[in-house]
Amino acid sequence: MKKAVYYLIPFLLFLTNANAQIVKGYFPYYRSMADVSNVQYNKLTDIIYAFAAIDANGNLQITGPGGTPDLSLFNALKTNCASNGVRLWIAIGGWGLSGNFPGVAANAGRRATLANACLNLCTTHNLSGIDIDWEFPGA
Repeated sequence: MKKAVYYLIPFLLFLTNANAQIVKGYFPYYRSMADVSNVQYNKLTDIIYAFAAIDANGNLQITGPGGTPDLSLFNALKTNCASNGVRLWIAIGGWGLSGNFPGVAANAGRRATLANACLNLCTTHNLSGIDIDWEFPGA
């Protein structure tokens, strides 16, 4: 009987998650409607804030209106995600912010800096993950 229970529990866990839906949406700081009160949080499971910029050394900076370092919009979104049970992610790069990816990717030390910056960003802001938006990788 014990053996049957061990096989049944994973199967039941699979069944409970089999119908789970994940609905992600991007929140781009640069859109004119970039207002955290416009988000329909009840229709999303995850929101990806766009963007964080990567510098030549692999460090990250969250950008805001005007494409400059700014946490105000990000923090407002983070607060609303937390109060609505929506997981928050962040996208790194994007068109216009991907220029430093090749140099960072080509250097082991800079890659390590980027990896640590991603981990620190996730830990500091309780993020669910990182979305890499490298436009456009070459050889």
